[in-house]
Amino acid sequence: MFIEEPANNRIVVTIHPFMLYQKVCVYHNGNCTYTEEVPLLKIEDTIRKLSQEYLVSEIDLAGAKSFTKKIKTNLSDCTQFNTSIPINIYE
Repeated sequence: MFIEEPANNRIVVTIHPFMLYQKVCVYHNGNCTYTEEVPLLKIEDTIRKLSQEYLVSEIDLAGAKSFTKKIKTNLSDCTQFNTSIPINIYE
């Protein structure tokens, strides 16, 4: 499903470090429109892909601080990723 309104789309990921698969959710106007379970090592690639596909305006990362900070840093350092998208970290 492709959503054309970028202002209300966000990706939410809660990192559970002892679980192999992590749930990545895309929300539009507060409603979950897409969910994907991916291995922890593929989180960044999945966020990049979904942020382009759904025209995401914000990314929320929650969970273990060491993982969320690393993911944020890796996404921010990637030249192919739109660095103007705010990435929020919640503990």
